[in-house]
Amino acid sequence: MTIYRILPVIVLGLLPSSICAANLANPAVVIPEARASVGVSYNLGFHTITNRYVPMLMNRFHARGTFAPSSYLNVGIDAGISQLDVAADTTGTDTLGVFHGEYGFSGGGHVKLATPFFFDELMSIVGMATGTYFKVPNENGAWYGGVDGTGSVGFQFRIPRFGYLTAGGQMYLIQGRNQGYTGSEGRYANSNNIRGWFAVDYFPELEVSENASPYISLEISLAPDVDYIREGQPPFREIGFSISIGSVTRQLWGEETERWDPAGEN
Repeated sequence: MTIYRILPVIVLGLLPSSICAANLANPAVVIPEARASVGVSYNLGFHTITNRYVPMLMNRFHARGTFAPSSYLNVGIDAGISQLDVAADTTGTDTLGVFHGEYGFSGGGHVKLATPFFFDELMSIVGMATGTYFKVPNENGAWYGGVDGTGSVGFQFRIPRFGYLTAGGQMYLIQGRNQGYTGSEGRYANSNNIRGWFAVDYFPELEVSENASPYISLEISLAPDVDYIREGQPPFREIGFSISIGSVTRQLWGEETERWDPAGEN
């Protein structure tokens, strides 16, 4: 795990325009009917790829587009590149060698659902899910390929004239095949990655005369290590961080409103 593999997240975190979101359908906000959003995201994830807790570091850069057929449903696509580092693992019958990957193609889709806001228009319930295919090679002919996905459900809180805070639970799933340096192939899977999830989304008001309105989104997920605390190690097993920037288009069809404020003030 070398410094150049985590440098992108440090640089992005220092950008003034990117102060604020995971590998989910960022932002966590469901955009209104008849609009679309486009953006780019960077995800840094520390995951385990088997139930024996073999650790993996993932870097992922994606472009994404989202379309809103209704104000409570968004669907979209994602495409970009992913990179993996996987630790070595030994069982009674097999040894999985350490893997340092290069960047390879990844792509998939996402869906977001939300209830109408309640409690004086201050709270709603949101759910999001993604699925992504990836294949990551390295210079020695080894590779990791498969699919991973995230699902999240939480409460979303409206902050007038700023945006939203969202908190809830998330599950990360991964499965696929790998080929080692000798050409031997194996399989891996993990479905135990349940963690807490927190998102911050900044959305300014959107004027009708504007072609687009920018957004900034930050998302963090964390799973504590419930089995034991390893001496000298942080007390968590899974952690993910994502930052996304993009814009929302003006209304594409229908009668235009004078102003749309995603924080709820029209």
